[in-house]
Amino acid sequence: MTTRLTRYSALLALLPLLAGCLQATVPAKLAEPEGPATREIQIDAPWSASAIVTPAGETLIAAISHRDNYLEIWQLTPDRKLVRLAQNEATNYHPDSVRWASPTELYVAAEGTSKVQRWSFNDKKLGLAQIISADHPPIALTLGDLDQDGQLDVISGPYIGDTLTIFWGQADGQFKTQYLAGDKVPQYARIVDWDGDGKPDLIWSEYDAGSIRFARNLGQRKFELSLLQKAGPGKTRQLAAGDLDNDGHPDLVVALETGKAARILFNDGKGGVRDTLEIPAPLYGYSAVAIGHEHGQPLLALSENGRVVLARPKDGKPHEAWERRGLSTGALPLDMQFIDLDRDGHLDLLVANSADTTVQLIFGPLWENAKPIP
Repeated sequence: MTTRLTRYSALLALLPLLAGCLQATVPAKLAEPEGPATREIQIDAPWSASAIVTPAGETLIAAISHRDNYLEIWQLTPDRKLVRLAQNEATNYHPDSVRWASPTELYVAAEGTSKVQRWSFNDKKLGLAQIISADHPPIALTLGDLDQDGQLDVISGPYIGDTLTIFWGQADGQFKTQYLAGDKVPQYARIVDWDGDGKPDLIWSEYDAGSIRFARNLGQRKFELSLLQKAGPGKTRQLAAGDLDNDGHPDLVVALETGKAARILFNDGKGGVRDTLEIPAPLYGYSAVAIGHEHGQPLLALSENGRVVLARPKDGKPHEAWERRGLSTGALPLDMQFIDLDRDGHLDLLVANSADTTVQLIFGPLWENAKPIP
């Protein structure tokens, strides 16, 4: 509890949380005249949000309130209005993250009760379908078929501890638990074929240690562990994976919360790191990161308090330098997602402002509407 208070209470105290009530429909809200169009979902301490576009073309947004302990589902209409479809308070104490598995299924990390929850969403009704016990307060859920058996697997990190947890999905709908050893506070696992052998691997950051660990998938639910970045200064918070230099191999971007930068680890295609490059943070340090691609080049979103920094390769040279632009946000954005929310062909950005009362939808074109950072 002491570690958790040290890490988060001071952050949450940066801005007083504004009182407000949720609206069934949120009207259009524009940012500054020269900035991008935005919409906002009013929700208290939204630590996580997740969006999905259904096969029918509907955009659904799930968001959790970490403070008031509920899950909500919203729909974005074609004319960019937000309509609340459902709310449920069965998330229990301190839900941490939410992720769509499909348009009818979601997973929530119920950190305060050491549970992972599976939710169903059908006919605009939200119901708690399954509770999966964890031996730690889970955070930062990642979903995917890690062992390629056709069943969904769930990965979570702990608030305090040194093991990452894999919940292996079984054919009977149940889950089998496996633990992978790491250093202090392994979080934000990403499923990615890092060594190019066709099997999805796991990579995660270790917040208190400052390291990045690679779990090479050997098959049969066995892994070989190594470090892509040794322990050191500069708290490694979120990381994201994507091909940044168009060489066919995924690269990593990790937010350094106390290092005043984000670090790119370029993949050598063999399970190692070819070289690294840092993108400076304008003021403090980055907490969250997302990777998108638009106009044939990568686009990064890196969060500071009250701002998201967009970055793209300068002169098309990702190994040399990145140029930056800024977008205004609320307090402490900790969860971001690039997705074409309004289906107009431009990347949009979903931002959960964890120490505020808003989930923001920032509509593209993002780079053209963002402000240059010197």
